[in-house]
Amino acid sequence: MSESLLLRGKLLLTDARLKSRGVIRDGGVFIEGGCIAAVGPFSALASQHPRVRVIGDGSQLVLPGLVDAHSHGRGLSPIQKGVPTDFLENALYGTWLITN
Repeated sequence: MSESLLLRGKLLLTDARLKSRGVIRDGGVFIEGGCIAAVGPFSALASQHPRVRVIGDGSQLVLPGLVDAHSHGRGLSPIQKGVPTDFLENALYGTWLITN
């Protein structure tokens, strides 16, 4: 059985299509049995699971469930190569502009 974890981030991106409504500030992701069990404000999840191991200090961007399979092992994303045409990178860039 997998260890339960609580991830903490400054910004928790739940759905980039929702713009600022898809971002939870000081958010958390509770993982149980290797699966995402809950997302929400970190303080609420921490009080519900007081003994769980916390990863992150609240300064990270958290993307629950993200599997970046579109890079196919190239090691660089399109935006890192100077080609800002990939949906994921554009969505993340737009989210940063909205929330910062």
